[in-house]
Amino acid sequence: MICNSCFPHFQDKEVAVKEMMRILKPGGRVTVCHTASREDMNAMHRSFGGVVGEDMLPDDDEMKAMFQQAGFASIEISDSARGYLLTARR
Repeated sequence: MICNSCFPHFQDKEVAVKEMMRILKPGGRVTVCHTASREDMNAMHRSFGGVVGEDMLPDDDEMKAMFQQAGFASIEISDSARGYLLTARR
């Protein structure tokens, strides 16, 4: 499952992650990716203001905790100027 450039826009991120776990087959992988770093993406959203201005990608610890609590394993995060990538396995 690929979640490309949309994770910050989920109103209830914990519910979204639990739903990802529910629909993935055993052994399935989820990928959350963006074309900018977390910091750059969050700054861009803040600059837009309005509803989008509050759509943030959580920090690494919070993301890992959400995915762990939903039951995911092998959670890896890469965050650089080239982009953001989280991968996890059901």
